[in-house]
Amino acid sequence: MVEVAACTFCGSSRIYPKIWVQGFLATVDGEREVYVCKDCGKEGLLLLFSTEEERRRFEAECRKGTS
Repeated sequence: MVEVAACTFCGSSRIYPKIWVQGFLATVDGEREVYVCKDCGKEGLLLLFSTEEERRRFEAECRKGTS
């Protein structure tokens, strides 16, 4: 089963792992698993959905709540 990841705040699928800079090397911290959303700019954990349709429904509900 393929899971669809999304932003916890807005439901967008345009997310990427937060890069942590420690010393000379930038790394992705696997223990924290913090992601940044390209749409709302917020940082947080991922929401996982079983289908893209479920994710889209969540995203639409988030938009209704903010308008």
